[in-house]
Amino acid sequence: MNFLDYIFELFPKTINYKLTRIGLVRTANPITLTCSVTAACQSRCKTCQIGRKYLENPQIVKRDLRLDEIERIFESLGHVYFFNVSGGEPFLRQDLPKIIELACKYLMPAIIHLPRHKCINAQTH
Repeated sequence: MNFLDYIFELFPKTINYKLTRIGLVRTANPITLTCSVTAACQSRCKTCQIGRKYLENPQIVKRDLRLDEIERIFESLGHVYFFNVSGGEPFLRQDLPKIIELACKYLMPAIIHLPRHKCINAQTH
């Protein structure tokens, strides 16, 4: 994040949030959006039970949002500064590039964060 982003985007939103709390203005869009794109995960990290739940019941991915649902949500939100992609394991989703395209089109984030999963079969983590 650079100084100009802070001055022209983040600082005004911070002021807006404070004014919203006391009822003077309407809430602005969030600064950060975290989107869990799938419940699928192949890992068994001890700090997260998503992989275990998925391995016990792979059918839970049927509840993942469809691409058209994600598009409608992104379109309704408008601009956010940070866009975090989460899961499960986001890279197991075949249409992840299209989700990122939709985020760029509708959310116009300054920063996109895609975590890299390191815990494959992590029984010791």
